[in-house]
Amino acid sequence: MLFKLLAITGFYLALTGISACHLYASDIYKYKDENGQWVFTDQEPLSEAAETIQVPTSGQASPQPVVLAEQIDGNNVLRVRNPLPGDIQAEVTASAFADQPRRQVVPAGATVTLYRGRAAIPSFTFQWVLGNPASRQDNHQYQLPLPANRSYRVSQAFNGRFSHAQQPSTYAVDFEMPVGTDIMAARAGTVVLITEDYSFGGQSDYFLDKANHVMVLHGDGTYAIYAHILQGSAALNVGDSVVAGQRIARSGSSGYSTGPHLHFAVLKNINFESLSVPFRFVDDKGNSFVPVAGMQLARRQ
Repeated sequence: MLFKLLAITGFYLALTGISACHLYASDIYKYKDENGQWVFTDQEPLSEAAETIQVPTSGQASPQPVVLAEQIDGNNVLRVRNPLPGDIQAEVTASAFADQPRRQVVPAGATVTLYRGRAAIPSFTFQWVLGNPASRQDNHQYQLPLPANRSYRVSQAFNGRFSHAQQPSTYAVDFEMPVGTDIMAARAGTVVLITEDYSFGGQSDYFLDKANHVMVLHGDGTYAIYAHILQGSAALNVGDSVVAGQRIARSGSSGYSTGPHLHFAVLKNINFESLSVPFRFVDDKGNSFVPVAGMQLARRQ
């Protein structure tokens, strides 16, 4: 599984409310290229005969941090608003400060001023990463994110050749599981991001940023991603607290995927990048271990 964490970076996005539920349809175009390979895209092809697929989408859309350019008391002001229930690190580059990027941690639910002055702000760019880079990962041992009393095969583990050979998936684990299988929280935390709009998946580049997922922030500043979930299956809302072993969603095959599975990783903001970090699972007897491809794993309680 190759998963690009595009949802972790925001560009000029502003949504209101903790979560938004919607139901609508979008057009996807399917056609074969000159090599006979199927292509999926949301851009209508100019010359190829394409099949139009109307895909209903429904589910939660997380709020997004936004940069505000305002005039206050005769000054030009740039502020970053973070509506998420977890810290972010924001970066703004603007002509007002010689196009040098300014980074600052914006606490959960806060608005922070990055610039106030007389200089005009004709243009700026904005991006952000979830998490505080100053946080330190602890030695927590993670519960298996599986329903009890059934075993599931690890199809790909750390440094997997298919799609775990590079960040942000270097230290990710894929569990084979049928569509609709319960996915359980591997650690207590707070739900910070949810995307569950996409109804299908495949192996073309079109699907790289279309994996439904739930992200849970932990007490040490790391956050877990549970990806490829079934459309509309998230059992929680952004801002909800979750305990280890609680159901958070159901498995699917959305996004860039070869078949139904759960992609699980622990991520951290490192040098303004959301990178996966090593972790260990713990079994019911208290033994910790690093997952390896081919393992059959089960949670007994």
